[in-house]
Amino acid sequence: MRTASRVIWASVYSQDVSFKHSSSVCPYSLLATNKTLLKVSIPVTGVNFIFYYGTSFFANSGIQNPFIVSIITSIVNILSTIPGLYAVDKFGRRSVLLAGAIGMAVTQVSLRPELYS
Repeated sequence: MRTASRVIWASVYSQDVSFKHSSSVCPYSLLATNKTLLKVSIPVTGVNFIFYYGTSFFANSGIQNPFIVSIITSIVNILSTIPGLYAVDKFGRRSVLLAGAIGMAVTQVSLRPELYS
């Protein structure tokens, strides 16, 4: 297994890579930057807060049984994975991510007057 991975990496580095772009910006660095920005932007949605501190948050919000609400949010998360995987297979990862980003932006803009009035 280890020698197979060495052969693969050796073949990657031994190939002559020539860029067809006349600019000095490497397309691979742009791809790495886009992937890094995507990974950094996912926690900004705030869903990790609900999963980690949801029980305490719901209890402080006055909900009678916060553990049940936390279980419900986890079940919704699990069940939402199935249509999400189907959408990625059917439409592609980029279009699904763009649709989600547009949906979150529209929601944030529509909630802004209610939150700050």
